[in-house]
Amino acid sequence: TQAPDNSAALPEDEAAVTAVNVGYGDAILIQLGGQSFLVDTGAKKAGDKLLRALAARGVERLDGVFLTHPHNDHIGGLKALAQRYEIGMIYAPAIALDMGKTDKLAADVGVSLKRLSAVDKVTADSGAVFEVLGPLELNGEDDNDNSLVLRLSAGGLTWLLTGDMQFAGETSLMRSGADLKADVLKVGNHGNPDATSDEFARAVSPSVAVISTSTEEDSDSANPCVISALRGADVRALRRRLEHR
Repeated sequence: TQAPDNSAALPEDEAAVTAVNVGYGDAILIQLGGQSFLVDTGAKKAGDKLLRALAARGVERLDGVFLTHPHNDHIGGLKALAQRYEIGMIYAPAIALDMGKTDKLAADVGVSLKRLSAVDKVTADSGAVFEVLGPLELNGEDDNDNSLVLRLSAGGLTWLLTGDMQFAGETSLMRSGADLKADVLKVGNHGNPDATSDEFARAVSPSVAVISTSTEEDSDSANPCVISALRGADVRALRRRLEHR
């Protein structure tokens, strides 16, 4: 569901999820009753756009910010956020190749950081729960596959938020037997063809899939093979386009 403009406080049993168009990056605002959470913060250069979007949604405080992995297009906007908003807690994965990057960033903005492992849960005041499904094991080559994977049921819908998880992380999740079914999928790694296998798309079977990218920066993102894997879903691509596309 989508919140009306300038409406921060929702009834406790309602939720609003807004995928902010920050170009090549992720930023997903989740409003649960009177609380606001953000999953990733986009790149530093998109900070003004992110702040405008949060203001339009009436956000006054961020109760939690999830940093799915320590890449700049996911964590770069945090300092701008911290200058504007009080942040209750920063969450990051318990396993990563570059853990020091998020540790330093949290220290720089003066916000406590809590690291999350699979099976951990973060519960909102409304009772809605962010279930941590992954990462399940350290990928020693690429922090994309060490992304936090969150499953949220709220407002009558289930959301699967995958950061930049790629094929290896998808395979681990499917082998684990985790419940991956979701109404809405935040597509992994900006819709690049190294993520969202046909098998994973079938396991999730979303009604809606959201891709956040800029094809000006990455012409392989929002890739036709990924959109094909999501056949049956309403695929919504938030992107800056290459002129020839």
